[in-house]
Amino acid sequence: MYDMKRFNRGTAIEKVLWRRVETRTPEARIVVAVLRQAIVDLHTAKYRMDAVCFFARGYFQDLCHYVGLEPEFVNDVARDAKKMITLKLGALNETPTKH
Repeated sequence: MYDMKRFNRGTAIEKVLWRRVETRTPEARIVVAVLRQAIVDLHTAKYRMDAVCFFARGYFQDLCHYVGLEPEFVNDVARDAKKMITLKLGALNETPTKH
């Protein structure tokens, strides 16, 4: 079963990446989804080592260049993602107040 909280954590990250993507093709959607998931995994204990290996390989840079993203920008997003993930989880965990 797919963890919906894990899926939702990447939404803000994906939006940030899409702002800089040069091409809007089905292939670009896949690349952005892969990058987003790698960033989320980087901040998830269970998948952290796989994500670290992904970012350490040259294939990561090839994917970035394929859609017109600078690898340094994606690294910055990955570094800042902890804040985005925490904010998103906080919003998911809040209980609505009655007015």
